[in-house]
Amino acid sequence: MIKSALRKLLIDASIVGNRIYPLKIPQNPIYPLITYQRISGAKMQSLKGSTGKAHPRYQIDIWAKKYDDAVSIAHAATVALDGYKGIVLGVEIKAINFITDRDFYEEAIDIHRRSVDFYIWYTET
Repeated sequence: MIKSALRKLLIDASIVGNRIYPLKIPQNPIYPLITYQRISGAKMQSLKGSTGKAHPRYQIDIWAKKYDDAVSIAHAATVALDGYKGIVLGVEIKAINFITDRDFYEEAIDIHRRSVDFYIWYTET
C-alpha cells in the first residue's frame, strides 16, 4: 500500500528515526516526530474506466519543540520525497511532487508544526 511505502521512504531518510505515525500523535510522544494522512484519493480514469494509476494528496506534519527544528526536518523530508521515483515495498511510484507547506503553533501542547503536502503518483496493485 502507498501509505506503507511513504512511511518507509521517510524512515529511510533518517529524519526522525521510526517516529512516523498515521493520522495522530501517540500518547507520551518523543519529539520531533512526523504524522501523515491522505487528504484526497484521486485516481486516473479513462472512458473505459480505471487506469490503475492514482495520485492522492498526502499531508506530512512535522512536530517539534522548536520552530527551527520543525522547519529543518520539513526541509529534509521535502528533499527526500520531492521528485522521488522508484519501487518501494512493491509499489511503483511514478513521481512524488511537492505542493505546498504551512506553519502552525499548537498552543495547547506547546509544539510547532509544519505541514507539507505532496501528490504521489503511483500504480495501484
